[in-house]
Amino acid sequence: MAPSWGAPTNEPQECGVVFASFKGHASPLRHRPTLASCRSGGHAIWWTVEAEPEAEALRLLPYYIAERTTVGRVSEVEIPLPGAHQQPERKEEW
Repeated sequence: MAPSWGAPTNEPQECGVVFASFKGHASPLRHRPTLASCRSGGHAIWWTVEAEPEAEALRLLPYYIAERTTVGRVSEVEIPLPGAHQQPERKEEW
């Protein structure tokens, strides 16, 4: 399975409905920390799950949220330290 992410977006007045929709939906995403931007005005939530195909990832969400979700593939990347891939400095000798 490939890692996928979900990013449903909603209007500010829909936040309560989004969170309440989980009450009637058995999902391993409940009671699990995730990232959300609702408190800062962005009104999106991100989950990272192992799912293949995309429809499997959407089934983890209540219908109300799944309808508003974009699914994409993600993978870990390593950000190099500054200067890690630079050519060594050349010293000229006379």
